[in-house]
Amino acid sequence: MQLVLMAEKTRRKKINREIDVFQSDNPVLGALGFVNSSAFFASMLLFIFAVPFFVPGAQLVTGTIVNATLVVGAVLLKGEKPYYLVFLPAVAQIASGLLFGPFSIFLAYLLPFIWLGNAVIVYAFKEYHAGRKINFFAVLAGSAALKAALIFGFAMLLSNFGLVPQAILSAMGALQLATAVAGGVLAYFALAFMKKIYGI
Repeated sequence: MQLVLMAEKTRRKKINREIDVFQSDNPVLGALGFVNSSAFFASMLLFIFAVPFFVPGAQLVTGTIVNATLVVGAVLLKGEKPYYLVFLPAVAQIASGLLFGPFSIFLAYLLPFIWLGNAVIVYAFKEYHAGRKINFFAVLAGSAALKAALIFGFAMLLSNFGLVPQAILSAMGALQLATAVAGGVLAYFALAFMKKIYGI
């Protein structure tokens, strides 16, 4: 009976630790422990969707912020929640183009492959950094390179079929790599700041 009680106590401690990753001895900071809550999740969804509307056309800035959000979400959000972040940035980019211009049909053709590239970033950091504790920058280097290679490869394939112009390839290659790396570095400092303040 005592063993059963000890096992139950251990299980409850594990659940509490997973729920409150912002836990702190400071009651004010402890009240902010909502990483696994709907409020935090909804705020990340709203933020990553809004970025293309606030900085339209600035792909280097937009891409960096989006990739940073993907990495932070992959590390902090529980379960399958980070994968919902994968779809919104490109959809928002298309919506921004439709509302404010310029709209490019070529982005719509590339949508599934951009989603795939974003999923690579999320999966890599969730599985290998947050899960297996592999070095942050090793995961960043591998996932950024794979994301850029996938998107560029599919863009080149579509270009060979005449579906997208050659001019778009640079944005799907070097720029994807640059924004993934820059976003990862930005996320690293953001996570370090959160760890310092909230004790994650």
